[in-house]
This record gives sequence, structure tokens and C-alpha cells, in this order.
Amino acid sequence: MTELGIPAALVYEALEHAKEPLTSFELTKLVGLSRSAVYEALETLAAFHLAEQRRGRWVLVPATSLTALAEQLGVAETIHRQVVRHRHERAAYRLVLHIADRHRPAPPAAADWYDRPPPEPPPDDDDDESLTALSLLERILGAHPIPA
Repeated sequence: MTELGIPAALVYEALEHAKEPLTSFELTKLVGLSRSAVYEALETLAAFHLAEQRRGRWVLVPATSLTALAEQLGVAETIHRQVVRHRHERAAYRLVLHIADRHRPAPPAAADWYDRPPPEPPPDDDDDESLTALSLLERILGAHPIPA
């Protein structure tokens, strides 16, 4: 097995940013995964000596890292190429967003909104006691009830 998986990555990141050791319950709430997914992720991290349990709480093992594990598994170069590729893809995406922003039409000026006449007010039906939501939908939207 040379892949930790997404749940393990999420749990690792949560442990990496935690100010103090976390229980598995806290990790479950923090990463938004099921208990079983968090337990499996913790077992995977422990199997690779990336995390360990101390007095019921989980911490990262200080002497190990993802970089050291990648080197140990012989995938460091593959990971490096993937990181470089993702950086290039993100740069290209930001360039596309920049170009799209330059060609986006400007929103109409506030004065343009006042050039249009105001909409017609709805008819005054307050005195009609037979008015229902269904009759309003029929009259305004052309909706009709579907026979059961």
C-alpha cells in the first residue's frame, strides 16, 4: 500500500494544525467524516508511523513526515512532479480568471435603473374574501392544480 487516501490526508492535516492532541471524537467533528472513516485513517497513519495515540489522544509522530514517508516508499519524485503540475494548473486557472474579469461587462450605472418605468402595482384585491394562494398562482403564473 503506497497511498494514504483522502480520509487519512484530512485527519493528518487536522492533526498538523491542532494546537493540542485530539481525541478521535474531536477529529470526527473537525474533519466531518464518519467515525469509522476517522478510525481507519488513524490506523493507516499509525501503520505508517505518522501518528500515535497518547493517553487517548492522537498526535503526529515528531520524527516522521510525509516527505520522509514519500522517500521511504520511493515516490518522492512522483509527488514532486504532481506538486509542480498542480502549481502550473493553478497559475493557468488564475490567468483564465484574470482574462475573464477583463472581458466581463461593467454593471449598469445606478442612473440606468431609473430610466425604466416602475412596475405596475398589483390589483387591489384586499376586499375579495375568496382570494386564496391557489387562485393567485392560477391568475399570476397560470398554474393549475393537478388532479389526483
